[in-house]
Amino acid sequence: MGRRHYCLNQAVGMDQVTRTARLVAQSEFHRACLQTVALLNLPDYFIGAGFLRNLIWDDIHGFTSPSPLNDVDVVYHHRADITKEAEQKYEARLRHLMPGVVWQVRNQARMHVHKQHAPYCTTTEALSFWVETATCVGIRQAPDQTYCISAPLGLADNWAGRVRQNPAFDDTVVYKQRIEAKGWHQRWPKLDIQ
Repeated sequence: MGRRHYCLNQAVGMDQVTRTARLVAQSEFHRACLQTVALLNLPDYFIGAGFLRNLIWDDIHGFTSPSPLNDVDVVYHHRADITKEAEQKYEARLRHLMPGVVWQVRNQARMHVHKQHAPYCTTTEALSFWVETATCVGIRQAPDQTYCISAPLGLADNWAGRVRQNPAFDDTVVYKQRIEAKGWHQRWPKLDIQ
């Protein structure tokens, strides 16, 4: 599958991308997180993983309010400063701006090392290697208040409630451990976990 990065505005027709953007726009919490992270002006950043995935799963299950998140994953790509201290500085700033949220900030310019991959060129490329296809998603708010969604493996699995191992992630043991530990099926019983 090709890389997909969508920048949205009100003129886009109704499809999985605009449905996703609409869900985010309807959630006060999600809007506040996006506005807060935008203040940091991080390079090539997205709020990823469960921030979008869970919101979509809530919608297909008919939940009227978003499921609580364990943390909010902020990912960015900045080769000039790959220190953990930089990430910690951003986390501290976000905690100050929005203290009720557990923030996790990671520079994707260094994440390839522990996966033994070649360096990632962009955040979207890094997202494309995350464990589950439905987790390989991110969103940010553009300066013109539109949403940019990065979905390197598309949004079809999210909207189908399908949970499957990303073909680019080759550790099935880790995948199965994550499925067991996350307990997604208890929260979202309609999920098709493969």
